[in-house]
Amino acid sequence: MVFSLEPCVYLPAKFGVRLKEIVILGSDGPEILSNLHDELTIID
Repeated sequence: MVFSLEPCVYLPAKFGVRLKEIVILGSDGPEILSNLHDELTIID
């Protein structure tokens, strides 16, 4: 089975962001295909 996880944040009249992870779920467990960074970056 292949599916996507797409958490998002939208601030009306400001901006929005969506992170997309593509996942294959096989007999050995999940395999994440995307290469998103999972660290929080704060921009002042």
